[in-house]
Order: sequence, then structure tokens, then C-alpha cells
Amino acid sequence: MTSAICRAILLGSLLLIASGASAQGFFVGGALGQARQDDYDVGGPVTVRDDSDTSYRLFGGYLISPMQGVILSVIDLGTARYEGPAFGGFTDALSADGVDISYIAGLTPGAQQRVSLFGTLGVFVWDQDVRYIEQGTLYKYGDSGTSFSFGLGTEINFAKGGSSAWAVHVEWQAFKNVGQEENSGHEYDRQVFSIGADYRFRRQR
Repeated sequence: MTSAICRAILLGSLLLIASGASAQGFFVGGALGQARQDDYDVGGPVTVRDDSDTSYRLFGGYLISPMQGVILSVIDLGTARYEGPAFGGFTDALSADGVDISYIAGLTPGAQQRVSLFGTLGVFVWDQDVRYIEQGTLYKYGDSGTSFSFGLGTEINFAKGGSSAWAVHVEWQAFKNVGQEENSGHEYDRQVFSIGADYRFRRQR
């Protein structure tokens, strides 16, 4: 069911590009922020929870209208680290990254054309590396899979009328079920708060 919905989102995004009669063109950008992993559990006491790490994202996309398009991102979600006395003492490090393709849509409230609100819905193809040490023994696991992503943000254009090719944005994005419970024993949601900038090669308002 999940994979079918992911394929539908991907197909819909590609159809948007193909049908873009009023196309606005391509855009590129980058963002830097903080990634957080949710609800870590190892089945015993955990004394150190370093859930957060630096995250970065490089992206490019295509707009079929000023506020609708498709965005492709390469995302590093950083590494979450944990320690505790469970099982005679353990340390755990979970690193994740991946590629996300999302449909993006937004609006500019009121008569102004400078500040926009937007949302994304997409498919995240991820890899997760796990390094788990228990009583001096190292266990390594490699997970991979596909899951949903979604996000909300706001963008501020550099020009008063929204005509600049440059803009900055603040965004929150969530990535569901990263990891494979049946392989590494670790499957968690991750989220990122970031700030970034983008450049549109053609801008029409």
C-alpha cells in the first residue's frame, strides 16, 4: 500500500513537469539546519540521548507555475547517538541520508508578492547506517528503503514585488519510518528545521 502511494506521488510529480504549459523554469538552492530523530528505544535504560545533528540539503526543481512544481533534494540527516547501561553497556550511532522528490505548492497571502507560504509532499529514498556496540562487540547494519516526506515553510523574496531571482526560506520537513526494524532494529521518524536560499532561473509573478 505504502509503495503504491509513493509511486503515485512520483508519477504525479513527473506528469506535472510534462504538462507545464505556463512553466516558470528551473530553480536550485541549498539549506542548512538541524535534524532530529524521534522516539529512540533500545529496550533498556538510556543515559545519553544525542537526538540532534547538523543537516544539509542541496536541491533543484522545476516550476510549472509561480507557486507549483517539483523539487528533487539530496539530504543528509546527520547522526543520532545514544549510550546507556542496558545489556552490560552499549553505544549506538544511527546515520541517515537520501534523495527526496516532492510536489511543492504555495500561496502569497494578500496583495503583497514578497512573502510566500508553501507545503511539500513527497517520496524519500533513504539509507541508514547503524553502528551498535555492546560489551565491546561492534555490530554494523545497513538499512535502505522508501517512505513519505512532508513539510511546511515560508519564503521571502529579495525584491519588494517578488521579482528577484533570489529568495530565502525557512522550512520544517518530516521523514517517516526511516530504518528497517526487521534488519537493524531501528526504524524512526526524523524531522529537520532548516534555513536556506534558492535561485530561480526565470521568475514571473
